[in-house]
Amino acid sequence: MEYAQGSNKIRFCLRKSGLLGIMYLWLCVSSLVIAVLCFIFKDYSQSFLMLKDVSLYSVLLFGLFICKYKLNDMPVVSGVYVMIMLLLYCSSSSASALAKLSSVRQIISIYSFILLGYIFSNSINSVQKIYKWIMFTGILIVIFGYVERSMYFWQTGFLYDYFEAKSIPLFGNGYPVFFIEPTKAIIPEAIEIPGNGSVRMVSAFLDPINLGHSIVLWLCVLIYCKSFSVNKVFRYFLIILLSIALLLTYCKGAWLQLSLVLLILNEKLNHKFRIAICILSILAAPLIIYSHDGFMVHLLGFYSSLVSLSLFGHGIGLIGNYSSMLGESIDLGIGDSFVGALLGQLGIVGTCVWFLVLFVMLRSLSRHNFAKKVIIAQLAIAFVSENSFNLLSIAGIGLVLGLEMRESERFKVFNDTSFFP
Repeated sequence: MEYAQGSNKIRFCLRKSGLLGIMYLWLCVSSLVIAVLCFIFKDYSQSFLMLKDVSLYSVLLFGLFICKYKLNDMPVVSGVYVMIMLLLYCSSSSASALAKLSSVRQIISIYSFILLGYIFSNSINSVQKIYKWIMFTGILIVIFGYVERSMYFWQTGFLYDYFEAKSIPLFGNGYPVFFIEPTKAIIPEAIEIPGNGSVRMVSAFLDPINLGHSIVLWLCVLIYCKSFSVNKVFRYFLIILLSIALLLTYCKGAWLQLSLVLLILNEKLNHKFRIAICILSILAAPLIIYSHDGFMVHLLGFYSSLVSLSLFGHGIGLIGNYSSMLGESIDLGIGDSFVGALLGQLGIVGTCVWFLVLFVMLRSLSRHNFAKKVIIAQLAIAFVSENSFNLLSIAGIGLVLGLEMRESERFKVFNDTSFFP
């Protein structure tokens, strides 16, 4: 009888992990599916954009009902605190309901995914299966990325309705502006590219920045994660496959994020070497910034948030990319900075609460934990990149943080939990 009950529990855990894995796979291909729906049913394009959110929060609510957890578990309590804070901010904002909803989604996405990973991973078997789902999804996405990058899928204008619904312009060759890296093409292109630039790999994400940050996570899982086991030769092959894909995204934020994880946050490297890398990076920063217009735009976006600092912010939905797309933005010059958008919307008080809650959650993880290093690096990039905390940019790392928090509780890994390595 006890054996049968144990087997039923294992099967139930595996079914839950399978649901979470399928949801992650769906989110990673959802942009492409939505683009197809927008192309076929043009009049309903705006409605289709909500499919990601509906699926994400439906699974989250389902998990909160069926999964076992304690009401005082840190991820649950943290999510409640953040939601109460945001409801107070929303009540005082003059932005439209859609602008508020879009901004709140971006602000709470990391907490939503952490909670998902946490509540769905209440056994060792479920953790291992979720990691397999994450890596299976990553391999599938990257393979499709190589196909679309080499065959120039998007030159047909197929994406026009999808990006029109998001108020993003397209070039005459069918590619959105941000699909093209404005540098001299490294690889000879088969299509006409404005400014002799290079096509960026976007895969099913339809966004090179979201894809870049996701590839960083998949690479770190391959390099560091002990819960994901695979043949050594195959592991090296996948690392090479993903590394080349990361280069083809031309996502400088993701490149920097991976560099931070492998070099600056790598405690196995000599401290003097790490300090030397930091000094060289600081010295090289001005040259890098002035060599690429995009870097200056990102820095000015964050700088503008500091110039216009206030105690409680200017209101949810009035600052950042989403407010600009929806015509709700107030002209403070804040853009292309997630932390800048937080400061602009929530002010010093709200931003400090947002960071404090996340830091408290991360304290349950050992300083050697790879997921902790990935999110620290991504937070650093978030000062000069708003897209680094888009829903798809942080979906994978949020789930993994939830898995690792549950694992740390299960094995009582609370020794040496200082925040920085």
